[in-house]
Amino acid sequence: MKTHSVKGCEILASLNRMHDEKYLRYAYNICRYHHERWDGNGYPDGLKGENIPICAQAVGIADAYDALTTDRVYKKAYSPAKAYNMILNQECGVFSPRLLECFKNVKKAFIKLTHDYGDGMSAHTDLEAQPPLDQYKPGLENTLELGQLKYFAMLRYENSTVVELDIDTGIYHLVYMENNDFDLLRSEGLFRESYQTFVEKAVHPDDRMEMLKRSHIFDFLTSGAVKHFRKCRIYHHASGSYTWYDLTTLRINMSDPNQHKILLVWRQSSEHKNSCDLDAPVNSIMYHSMIGFLQCLNDNNLTLLNVNDGFISLFGYGREELEQSFHNRFIEMIHPDDRANVRRQFLEQQSASNNIELEYRITAKDGRIIWIMDKTQLYTGSDGLEYMDSVLMDINQTKSEQEKLRLTLERHKIILNQTNDIIFEWDIFLDKIYYSHNWLKKFGYQPITEEISPADPPGLPYNA
Repeated sequence: MKTHSVKGCEILASLNRMHDEKYLRYAYNICRYHHERWDGNGYPDGLKGENIPICAQAVGIADAYDALTTDRVYKKAYSPAKAYNMILNQECGVFSPRLLECFKNVKKAFIKLTHDYGDGMSAHTDLEAQPPLDQYKPGLENTLELGQLKYFAMLRYENSTVVELDIDTGIYHLVYMENNDFDLLRSEGLFRESYQTFVEKAVHPDDRMEMLKRSHIFDFLTSGAVKHFRKCRIYHHASGSYTWYDLTTLRINMSDPNQHKILLVWRQSSEHKNSCDLDAPVNSIMYHSMIGFLQCLNDNNLTLLNVNDGFISLFGYGREELEQSFHNRFIEMIHPDDRANVRRQFLEQQSASNNIELEYRITAKDGRIIWIMDKTQLYTGSDGLEYMDSVLMDINQTKSEQEKLRLTLERHKIILNQTNDIIFEWDIFLDKIYYSHNWLKKFGYQPITEEISPADPPGLPYNA
């Protein structure tokens, strides 16, 4: 299935005699990259962020919406509302935050298209002439994009978890997440189901009944008020205990009382706010752990403030050498080829959460290149500056095994392409058969792949 984007490009490449080379390149980019995802977890090339052509990013969202809202051999069509929730809350992969803001603005148009272009329909649409591609330039000239960037910067500054909710449709968007304490809000369902699951599993037992009262939101909406405030305790994974949060409900459109779109904002109560204490010693277990741990300032150089023994053992540099060789700048320890990507990913991820996860390379003192998994938590210190606590793990072996697996799969693919034999695998538990691609070429039709087994009476084994 995942080869279709590359196969489509091979077809387009055969059209190189077409006079409009720019148009062909535009089509090629859409065909090849529409399954790439913002976080790099797409295919076929694993592109990240703005490395994915914007035309392919837009088609990727439209393609996901179409797949969700139409019948497929493996599922029935979902409702437009459910499809919107699934895309906004990353159930179909991660998309550009700015593009998702645009996606929310075309909800009605997409619902109409779902109806007009449903199976068996062929609506006629006159497409307006579009400006040449070279007129689309990246940057912040677009005031909508600039406003959205300011919006995300404000959310991060406030260190709050924010949900945008349309009460009438149940569609919601988990816009910003302070930490993973709110992971349960990320769901493919409508808001009511997601919120109930979150309350039942993450909110303190004594606060659940109060939080589940529907009257809070409905009384707030009918009253015409613009703001509602209450408190609750939520399980804090980092400390293993419940933490008090302020939950503020805000009306988005204050000029229209019939508009039922609101923001739900969770923020740790100031008297219970977690922050890093730079004067306190690092936890002794963490300090002597063989896993690398560091504290640094969230600045351009990632200025080192403290490292544990595991960090020293991992890279071989003593604390004095870190100052002499790198001027206590952790960014200078990162492989030069990875620095720009680390900075970019860091900025992107901190626009969505205070929990950051990165992979990059560091050159050890003995010259070895070490792949690192970095899990970082951002904190605000008592001095008002932002700091980072990071756990670093050596993933060289994992990377090596991944490369071996990739090469094995490549060799396997080459062998399959060279043989005329039909190769298949039967998953007995799922009762599915997977065939090599040359079945269709040899026999001229698609084989049955599901419900292979005969309908034996319960309790009897499969017939041979």
